[in-house]
Amino acid sequence: MFPPFGRCAVEGRTSNLARSLAANIWLLICAAAAASGIIVVVRVMRGATPVVSDLVSPRIGVSAAPLFGALAGLYGIVATVLLTVRTARLKSARSAVRRLQRRTDDMESQRSNQQTRVEELSTLREVATVVNQESDFSIIAGKALELIHGLFEPLDATLFLHDDESGKLGPFAQYVDGSVLTDRKVLTRSIPNFDLSEFESHSVVCRIHGQELHAIVPLKVEEKTLGILLLVFLTDGRPAEVQTAEFNKAHRRALVEIVHHLSLAVKTKHLHTKAVVDGLTRLYSRSHFNAQFAAAVDFAKRNQEPFSLVMIDIDHFKRINDRHGHATGDAVLSRLAKRIKGALRKYDTAYRYGGEELGVLLPRTRMRQAIRIAERIRTLVERQKFRGAHGKLVKVTVSMGVAQFESRDNTATLFERADQRLYRAKDEGRNRVVPAAA
Repeated sequence: MFPPFGRCAVEGRTSNLARSLAANIWLLICAAAAASGIIVVVRVMRGATPVVSDLVSPRIGVSAAPLFGALAGLYGIVATVLLTVRTARLKSARSAVRRLQRRTDDMESQRSNQQTRVEELSTLREVATVVNQESDFSIIAGKALELIHGLFEPLDATLFLHDDESGKLGPFAQYVDGSVLTDRKVLTRSIPNFDLSEFESHSVVCRIHGQELHAIVPLKVEEKTLGILLLVFLTDGRPAEVQTAEFNKAHRRALVEIVHHLSLAVKTKHLHTKAVVDGLTRLYSRSHFNAQFAAAVDFAKRNQEPFSLVMIDIDHFKRINDRHGHATGDAVLSRLAKRIKGALRKYDTAYRYGGEELGVLLPRTRMRQAIRIAERIRTLVERQKFRGAHGKLVKVTVSMGVAQFESRDNTATLFERADQRLYRAKDEGRNRVVPAAA
């Protein structure tokens, strides 16, 4: 008839409002029962005939029924009060548990954020170390992309650099499938469309392209964009604005910091290129030729390694300028330089020595192989039709002199032998290769 002492009458999934309402109703019922019992007892004590006497067993007596009702009502009141107190304490305990859980979640979130920041700073330090210690930009780019991949885990990371000759961005290095690809080995990937003006207000351009999320970060040198870093991630099906906003919040700061150091490396490369590369032909300059030629001769002498020098001169170049104009002469020089670079091996280097005269350094190369390389260049040029500034085709040939380093040589004697054979090739009719006797 009564709920067990100390036990909630409303259990299960009843809401707090329902439990509160049930407790209040039960309290009213108990209070009414207690009040009725007390009234009956008072009336009995005054000699009045109780209303409930007909419902009470003769063995209990007339006065026992109202007394029992009063006690039952008081018991209900006490039980309800205790139940309400316990419910309040339980609610307070649950609230405390929720606060503790929130605090625990906040602490875990802070710990996770701190761990992420530690990883970002560690990657940043390693990138800075690579930039400061390495001079070869290919090595810098490869190691930086590997570190970036380890931190952000994109599908692939590609570095594009500005090509002064074409005026376009071209792939320079890429990290994909656990390896670094450089130069011509970079997998072909189109650059997403973007406007450089976007970087005036955004340090990172983040967009969804099909099933991929592309993050583009500029590599700037004195406000000029000389390259970009492209990171590619898979999308997860959420709205594009949600994914891009979340990416920017989580990774933008670290990306900008890392790319800042990469930009410094690009600046160094850019300044070095301006200092050692001829602006017209994109071959190395004469000053760089002098430095590298001396180093190659010294290396060959110390290590007794073979080494060859090829000097090249464009036949009748003055006639080309006079007949077709200097703009055509410049176009011929520029396109001839491309053909020469395309005919060389990876470790060979070509230079503009002066005017229409070019030089090629062939390390670890004996005379016989040097002649083959020179003949390949001569044949390639002879077969190629060069288009001038106004679209007219121009016939071009070259004369070449070849000399191999000997133990008694220095830079002056080796250069003189190659240059003499070059002028001999011209005297003998041009469009030929003349080697120097050992």
